[in-house]
Amino acid sequence: MRPVHPSDPRARFELSLAAGVTARYHPMEGEPLRGVLALREGHLVWTTSEMLPFLQVTRAAVAVAAVVAVRPGRQTTNFLRTTKYLKPRELPASDARSLSLVRTEDDPLDLELATAAAAEELIAYLSTTYGVPVETLEPSAVAIPAGRVVFCHRLVTHPTFGHLILVCIVVNIVTMAFESPVEPNKALLSALAVLDFIMATVFTLEQLLKVVALEGVRPLFHDNWDIADLVLIATSWLGCFPAFAAWNMSAFRSFRALRSLRFFKGLSEFFDTFLKTLPMVGNALVCFGYFLILFAVLGMYLFHEALSHRCAVADDNGFVEVIPTTFCRPEDTSVTYCLEGHVCAPMQSPNSGYTGFHSFEAAFLTVFMISSRAGFGSSFEGTIQTKYYFSVLYFVALIVFVSYMIPALFIAIVRNSFVSVKKPRTPELDAAVAAYMRKRRPQMPSVTSVVPNVAHWCTSRAMHFIKTFLDARSYASRSLAEQGDDAGVVNSSVGPPPIDEESPEVVVEAPRTHSATSLRHRHRRPVLVCFFFSSEGRFVQCCQAVGRSGVFEHVTNVLIVLNAVLLAVEKSGDSVYDADQVSAVDHTFTLIFTVEILLRITAVNGLWPYLQDPWNRFDSAIVVGAALNFCLKSKSIYAPSQERVAFVFRTFRLLRPLSALRSSSPLLKIVQAIISSLPSLFDLVLFMLLGNIVFAILGMNLYGGKFPDGSRSKFDTFTEAMLTLFKISSGHGTWGIFYSALHTTSNAVTTTYFLSYTVFSVYITLNFMIVILLRKFALTEDEKRKRLCEQFRDSLEHTLLLYPDLDEAVFMRQFAKDFPSDVMYLTAQSPARSPPKPPLGKALRRRLCTVVPCMLAKAKAAVLRPGVYASVPSTPSPSPPKPPADWLFNDVSCFVFGPDSPVRRKCKELESKTEAFIFVCIVIRSALITLQSPLYSNTIQQFTTLVEWVFMLVLLFEFVIKIVGQGFYFTPTAYLNDRWNQLNILVLLACVALLLIPHSDLSDYFHLGRALGPVRVIRGVEPFRVIMNALMSSLLQVCYCILLTFFLFVVFACVGQQLFAGKFKACNDAAPDIVSASDCTGFFTDPTSGLLLPRVWGNAKGMHFDDIGGALGTLFSVVSKKAWIAVMYRAMDIVGDGFQPRENASGYFALFFVAFVFISRFYMLRVFAGIIVNNFRWRNGTIFLTNMQLVWVRNKKRILAIQPRFPEPSTTAMQVIHTFVKHRFFRAVSSVAVLTHVVVLAASGPHAPHIWFVHYFFTCLYGTEAALAILSTGVKEFLTRGMSSEALNAFLVICMLMGPLSSTSPAVLVIGITRAFDFNHLTLVLELSPYFRGLSSLFQTLLESTRAMAKLTLLLAYIMFIYANLGMQLFSLTKWGDGLDANLNFSTFPRALTAFIKFAAGEDWSDAYRACSVSRPHCVYRNARGQSDCGSKWLSTIFYYSFFVLVFLILQNFFVAVVLDTYVSTSALVSESESLIKIGFNMDHLQAFRLVWSGFDHQALGYLSKRKLLRLLKRLDRPLGLRAPAAKTVGPATLPALEDRLIDRQTHDEYMEIVARLEELTHRRQLVRGPRYQDNMIRFRDLLLILTQRNVPGEGLTIGEKVVELATRRYIEQHKAAVCIQKVFRSSLVAARKKRSRVLARRHSRSFHYYKQASQLFV
Repeated sequence: MRPVHPSDPRARFELSLAAGVTARYHPMEGEPLRGVLALREGHLVWTTSEMLPFLQVTRAAVAVAAVVAVRPGRQTTNFLRTTKYLKPRELPASDARSLSLVRTEDDPLDLELATAAAAEELIAYLSTTYGVPVETLEPSAVAIPAGRVVFCHRLVTHPTFGHLILVCIVVNIVTMAFESPVEPNKALLSALAVLDFIMATVFTLEQLLKVVALEGVRPLFHDNWDIADLVLIATSWLGCFPAFAAWNMSAFRSFRALRSLRFFKGLSEFFDTFLKTLPMVGNALVCFGYFLILFAVLGMYLFHEALSHRCAVADDNGFVEVIPTTFCRPEDTSVTYCLEGHVCAPMQSPNSGYTGFHSFEAAFLTVFMISSRAGFGSSFEGTIQTKYYFSVLYFVALIVFVSYMIPALFIAIVRNSFVSVKKPRTPELDAAVAAYMRKRRPQMPSVTSVVPNVAHWCTSRAMHFIKTFLDARSYASRSLAEQGDDAGVVNSSVGPPPIDEESPEVVVEAPRTHSATSLRHRHRRPVLVCFFFSSEGRFVQCCQAVGRSGVFEHVTNVLIVLNAVLLAVEKSGDSVYDADQVSAVDHTFTLIFTVEILLRITAVNGLWPYLQDPWNRFDSAIVVGAALNFCLKSKSIYAPSQERVAFVFRTFRLLRPLSALRSSSPLLKIVQAIISSLPSLFDLVLFMLLGNIVFAILGMNLYGGKFPDGSRSKFDTFTEAMLTLFKISSGHGTWGIFYSALHTTSNAVTTTYFLSYTVFSVYITLNFMIVILLRKFALTEDEKRKRLCEQFRDSLEHTLLLYPDLDEAVFMRQFAKDFPSDVMYLTAQSPARSPPKPPLGKALRRRLCTVVPCMLAKAKAAVLRPGVYASVPSTPSPSPPKPPADWLFNDVSCFVFGPDSPVRRKCKELESKTEAFIFVCIVIRSALITLQSPLYSNTIQQFTTLVEWVFMLVLLFEFVIKIVGQGFYFTPTAYLNDRWNQLNILVLLACVALLLIPHSDLSDYFHLGRALGPVRVIRGVEPFRVIMNALMSSLLQVCYCILLTFFLFVVFACVGQQLFAGKFKACNDAAPDIVSASDCTGFFTDPTSGLLLPRVWGNAKGMHFDDIGGALGTLFSVVSKKAWIAVMYRAMDIVGDGFQPRENASGYFALFFVAFVFISRFYMLRVFAGIIVNNFRWRNGTIFLTNMQLVWVRNKKRILAIQPRFPEPSTTAMQVIHTFVKHRFFRAVSSVAVLTHVVVLAASGPHAPHIWFVHYFFTCLYGTEAALAILSTGVKEFLTRGMSSEALNAFLVICMLMGPLSSTSPAVLVIGITRAFDFNHLTLVLELSPYFRGLSSLFQTLLESTRAMAKLTLLLAYIMFIYANLGMQLFSLTKWGDGLDANLNFSTFPRALTAFIKFAAGEDWSDAYRACSVSRPHCVYRNARGQSDCGSKWLSTIFYYSFFVLVFLILQNFFVAVVLDTYVSTSALVSESESLIKIGFNMDHLQAFRLVWSGFDHQALGYLSKRKLLRLLKRLDRPLGLRAPAAKTVGPATLPALEDRLIDRQTHDEYMEIVARLEELTHRRQLVRGPRYQDNMIRFRDLLLILTQRNVPGEGLTIGEKVVELATRRYIEQHKAAVCIQKVFRSSLVAARKKRSRVLARRHSRSFHYYKQASQLFV
């Protein structure tokens, strides 16, 4: 055997081949098999490596000498056969890995290696070592496989076969939907059962054909869809066996509907995203459950008897609860909860005892209900009434953590999964496909080559007929002629063809070229428009002139708006117009719009070119609907059925004003984003519909006929089940349905069913809408390039300011050389920076001032500055003349005080000195405004009046000094230029008016203006200011979105007015004998209150569609989560105008409200989320960052959060304790102990006998941990470190020890489990296992979002504080009614604040809105004291809906934006090892730097002398330091100083680079802070940032950091040059000094010898 040289690649491959290489063998029958290919004694032997090698080939061999030829790629008949096991995207890569060893033509050995390089090496090895020739065949030379298997495969992959299966699936869905458990017709059920059996047989035959086509069952298990099909068919047949009949296997038939997803590409993408989301959704559910358990345990011990006792009256049968419900606490006798004669008695907890805080199960369900925005009011009110005042903090934390953050986490997960599934087609794939096409490999013939696609054939024929009918031939000839005229050169390049995932064929088509000469010849001939008019005729030209004019467009838009207004004000029943007038106006507009459409068609030369514009198609559909409406109305006298159809067609005409948005660019951008999302939205609706169908049929099989008879939410029929599921999706009635289901089946089945549907619908599917809108609102590549180009320009300008001697051209060339991936930002033409447009107020002032006469300007100048004109020379000035009104814009305050006026300077000085004082006054007044309730005593009211006078004087003083110091209106820095100052004037005027005329009719508006004073506090608080800036940047788009939403509401209001006007009226007596309005007379006894009431025919709770205002108010109430169900039921019970409602008399009207809720609340309200999230990420900058840049930015934040530490303990015992405490095992045990504590408390309950023993045990355990932590860090470091997790744990231990001494309340027991909210420990424990990395990333996201969440929570609390003050000022005296009662009112500030906490938690506010809108005669306008208990319709509308917009549409979406942005950054880094690969370091290196730094900074001050830098770097391992990792660790006390200074040339260069970077950082700070800035010490964070950033690759730096890095490199070069010059200069000085020393020494030696000889002579 010859020796093997290590550098010989052929020999190395021979060795690897002898050991065995991974390869797939393609047998002549069956699927490709995995195995190992090895060279054994001149034979290539393949051996299988399958786990279950049964009924398949296990070994194949071929003698190398017998191989006639080797064919690279897939060039055999067998390879063509196995193409069916590949996806089209996999075909090019598989061809590069494949080869065939040809022994005979009919028996080749087809192999597919692991990589393309391995295949090339094998071919080269066989050709060079054994001389086997390489051959490539023509595609026609390869035989096409045939036979039974090929026929079955062509059958099951034929599109027509798929369409037939789809039809069978639809039929099966219909049959299952009709199989109602309460269906009385047995014959129908039998027929449906037979049809279901037939469908199951068809699906079984389909799977058998697949088994034959794929040559076995094993290939079916490689596809998730095939696995699902097999499981569904198996469960269908198992139900036929008696042994499985009791398992209700028929319920699983509902999953057959999911099979239709695979036939639609858009639906399959959503399903793939859904499957990809499930693992992380499972982790999110674990995180969700963790929070629920924590809050449930806290609630159980804090409020254990809050909801289980209520005030009651003793009765013979026990106790009767008093109305209204009043909760009480029996163990607290110091407070009187119940009135005299009432007792605090134990009662069943709310919701039939399922909810409350009396047990862990009830507390968990209560917390879960609150997280879903249900049941908050009763729980919160119960804890407030029982004097648990700290419950406000508990419930606010519950809302923020569970109701806001966790749903935002689901949105972030769905977004990441959707982005990973919807990956764009990469250039690498296109290049691979193009290379594969050039190889000209043989292909299987298309499945439609013999039998065409029936659906496609019918569609093409229908489209051909339509195009012919619509005169498309003339349009085609004209468009081709225009292409021939415009194209100078015919582009013959052909890109890679599209790849279809469903069909395995890749078809090569030859490029088509057109003859320009023939096109021009066609262009010379005129075409006929609509088959009658010549395109060059006068009629067509006149139509073009009119249709393309701007006046025509404006007139059309005016008519559209006028038509919408007339439809809005039109009333039914009591209308001021008679039917003939309404019909005439309606027909007139129909004829006008029809003529307009015909004119537009003629203007564009035909109907087909007109229909190419989507807006035109939209318009034409509306006009056709209106024309049909016209025809129907003209043939009948409003028959009921035809009237309903006419109203439906009128709906389309109401949507036509959207075409008026064509000329509004900012608004049109939002509209285009919404319209472009409609195809994806349609696919999502189908996906949701199929999912709901599955759950509806499953619910019918589980709960059909088992719900109470009086319930309107049940699963008896398919329509009822679908409507019930939609109610659950909307968040209303979920828990009532859940409680009813608990009584029918087992708790496990019910919980699994409802939890599965909630996750599918609420947490995943509905969040797809936000993800779709985020993609549509996202910046395009051009916009991103433009923004990054602007960032590059800004960074470059800032760098040029810091380094004026820097040559920009040289700098940009060097930038393009060092960062070639960012060269586009250099070549991109940045738009010329035009001066910013002046504000609207300033432009208006300048426009108004141009009308001031010149004489007035001269007179003013002569009066104020008389010497100016006297000194002006007679010669004209070379400067351009100024406008006559420019004197108004001179810096002269109040036309009197110039810039140098001492009065003005003094006012400016006072303004700066009194700013803090005024801010404190505003804060104090904001706190005292909570006492301004009219229900308080006269003393308090007089005190608040005095405070208002003082505050008014303060505001007046501020106003005077500001208008004198800044100017009021016309100066460059005028007072009114600031929007906050405009708010100040409003508050000042309101305060003055309210103090001077307190009993005016406008006092409510004065109260509204005065209550806006606390808004100014937001400006003075920095965290609020940052969030408000982000909010203000989104305000314009939010306003546009509000405008679109309002337009949508107007459209639906008009439609609802046409459908339900006058039909919501009913009698307040629900007796069965009342049929119509004529029967609603007399009196009746109310069954609830027992009072005798008169019968009244009217609208209940103000819900009606009688006019446009009432319709809008009703729809606005529908948007609030719970009111829409009552409105929908009222519409479903409509019998007719003037008839008493009957249950489900018009059930089809539910479609109107389902459509409105879906479009408005599910979709349009998520448009706000898309706008705010994208704008937030754009302002934050993360939307422009790549994955590597996100990793660096996240690590940079971690670096800035690191603090220096004290040195390790010196004694051995302390070192052992320190090592033990810092070990991950210790932290894991600590976290396990906390979780065990939580579990024990949850299982025990507050009254368990051993609960206090458990408390003391865990107190000792936590105390031991705290003591070890203090000993490991040292007492000094522990006391000086500040707030940390160790300090918090020690504080909790002290509280656990002192708590039982001060109180015996069970609330003391939960002090210890507050440690469970420390996510840092959890993430460290979860990172130990790779299976919990996803869960760890979620907790890390929540941990990193905490600071931003705290700011948002404070802002939310302050907004609720402002609205509580507003509500107290406006509605404290409003009459109580349905919506305002003892539990919800605005009488005092605490009551108003609790009301808004309920609203923010999702409680219904529609009743409170209607109660605050009460007016005469239902209230007293003025009493003897001048007070009124009336509300205000306009004020309540502004009040409630502004709160809804601020809190629900803006602030809650900011929570989503923060969590999503953090999750994107967190998910970019999977593990610390990946961080080391991407950016060159990880957290272990940062901790090593802290350890080494502590050896030099013993006091942990964060400063280091520059002389110690080299020694620190020599002790720090690479990549941050200069020491190789293999060097031994030596303690700082034993390391010789000489070893710290001896370094090689490379290390010296790196050290000089670090020193230069530090000097450059100091230089930049000196330029920013001034020449007095001196920094002789090295800061901890500065050095750490420099050491980490120098290791980050160029791709990981942001665009601004790249500019700074390049400037820093230039500074480093200059620094090195300066160091070299200094070195040479110092060397010359040293040489001169040494020379001088040698001369002096020589002279000294000469003198010494001279005197020595002289002394000897004398001697």
